[in-house]
Amino acid sequence: MTKVNLDLEKYLDARRLEINYLTYDYAVSTPLIKEESERVLSTETGPLVYEVDRFDVFDYNSRIYLEDVTKEELENELPDLLTEVRPALTHDVENQDAIFSLVEQLNQRGYKLMGYTQKYLDTWDTMSTLDLVDQIACIPHDDSQYYDVILSNTEEEDEDGRVHIYDEFGNCLLRQSDIKEHMWWSDEPYFDIEDKEGDVVLAKIELENLASVLYSFLKGMSPIEIKETFLFPYELTAAQVNESTFSYTRYSQSIKREITAVEDFESFEDEPVDFELGGFQGQFRCWTLARTFALSRAVTVEDFPSVYGRLILKLALENTGEGARKVGAALIELAAKKGIELTRDERLCTASYRTANRIYEDGKLMNFDYWTSSPGIPLSSSVQIRYTGTIKRTAELAFYELTFSETVAELLDLGQ
Repeated sequence: MTKVNLDLEKYLDARRLEINYLTYDYAVSTPLIKEESERVLSTETGPLVYEVDRFDVFDYNSRIYLEDVTKEELENELPDLLTEVRPALTHDVENQDAIFSLVEQLNQRGYKLMGYTQKYLDTWDTMSTLDLVDQIACIPHDDSQYYDVILSNTEEEDEDGRVHIYDEFGNCLLRQSDIKEHMWWSDEPYFDIEDKEGDVVLAKIELENLASVLYSFLKGMSPIEIKETFLFPYELTAAQVNESTFSYTRYSQSIKREITAVEDFESFEDEPVDFELGGFQGQFRCWTLARTFALSRAVTVEDFPSVYGRLILKLALENTGEGARKVGAALIELAAKKGIELTRDERLCTASYRTANRIYEDGKLMNFDYWTSSPGIPLSSSVQIRYTGTIKRTAELAFYELTFSETVAELLDLGQ
């Protein structure tokens, strides 16, 4: 076999690519069995006992081309990655036929899945977050109408021309941001589950979470459990709270369209924006102070008070775990029917490093320098759960370290 040598620095610079080196602490993998179905989605984790190295490759616009790969996988992929044009990765679940089979089951129960896109307007920094939370919590919310924190309060400009938003007591709630969040904005679609009357049951579901949300809803998990398990932000550590900021972003929204075919998942880019509802919707997100990466998922205005209470004030969760047990048992049963044994992996990203002076010889990444890219703030805010499937009959891997949503879609797709 011919060994490949590359002037790695030259090729990376020409393609405007960077390599990140990440370290993870792992717990020992554990099998998932029917008698312990609550462990499938449990937030309780075992001791992290060994370290694993992984790598990401991304461009100067933060588009990712290799993600979470081992050193050997990186070495095998580098020659082709650097000499051919390939599309950036997405976090979407690829088995859309499997997801649509869940949509069909949803329709049979009288619900429908609505899709839409969002168009960026502007970004605001939260100032007095507790006062902002108090105000939002006291305002009745109607799902049929837009609600904008800014339009309902007093605006004033400072000496630099930046607009500040004040409540009736003179507390500064929001300040026009110097950093435009459209730099990270994506036109990826969002989805809502609506009932027969058109009322929204679950909102702002991203495609990467759609399989897990639909499957769990169909298996009896309540909407509040689904929000806490899949849609609310990740848990933040004390260090992250001190080194982060909440942003408020306004956007206009395309007209919602029902998902009636697999092709509908890919056809939202040209949807017209609906300006007739008389305003804009908003969402909150927790960022590092430098806005280098997000520490949370997007949160709707009406959900922000409860999310803030969970993450910052450490209020108790409403999740009882009963729905999680039902979903766990259903997943283990589905895997058994497909001849798959499931194991659960738990890991925590302990560090993220930028790299330089990378040497690639004889098909191997021989050496590289590295330094921390985010001092004081871990890349992950909580232990990540991944699932691996092994074919019982042959002991071969069917899939490896997938998210819950990816695992659901993969199992539904097997044998189809």
